[in-house]
Amino acid sequence: MARGLPSQSKVCEHHFLESDFVDSTSYTDSMTGKVIEVPLKLRRLKPSPIPSVFPNCPAYLSCQETSARESPEEKRARVDADALQEAIRLSEQSHEAEEKKNVIATFEDLLAAVGDLSLTDFWTKVVTQKQVLFLNFSDQGAPVVHRAVTVASDLSLAVYVGEMRLQNIGSSVLPMTISDLRVLHKVLCDVEDITKDSTNN
Repeated sequence: MARGLPSQSKVCEHHFLESDFVDSTSYTDSMTGKVIEVPLKLRRLKPSPIPSVFPNCPAYLSCQETSARESPEEKRARVDADALQEAIRLSEQSHEAEEKKNVIATFEDLLAAVGDLSLTDFWTKVVTQKQVLFLNFSDQGAPVVHRAVTVASDLSLAVYVGEMRLQNIGSSVLPMTISDLRVLHKVLCDVEDITKDSTNN
């Protein structure tokens, strides 16, 4: 028994420094990589703490809590963590802006967005009050539409080879409607690629 300690002493939270406790826990979101910190309803001791505060006992038995100076390794880890959090925040903002830019909810959205589509000279774009057409013409004699991709005012999608309407391209089923500009761009690229492949073969 240490000198100066009562024989019936019991250890409680008052025998520990504030730095011996944790009041929050954290986990990493697997989808975003973001570290989420959640406060605990009840604070708890860190693993294997050593009692170091003994009220009403000689001062030499108690350890005074000192504000430890941040080591270079700790500072580097903190700076890296802050930089990671900032990168995650900027990435989320960029993702949200990209999603907002490409969403097609109305025919007016489509009319405003088709100007941003990057197309080759394979396609001729025709815009009317009721639909947007992407047409591929034969280059022999009188113009004849070989391939057509159309989006109507209700955003329904149709893909044609000559007069035959396609339901799928290869193993990919075509969407019935367009709600994302990137989906429309992919359909146009797929039709163009398959046409060029069949021509080369």
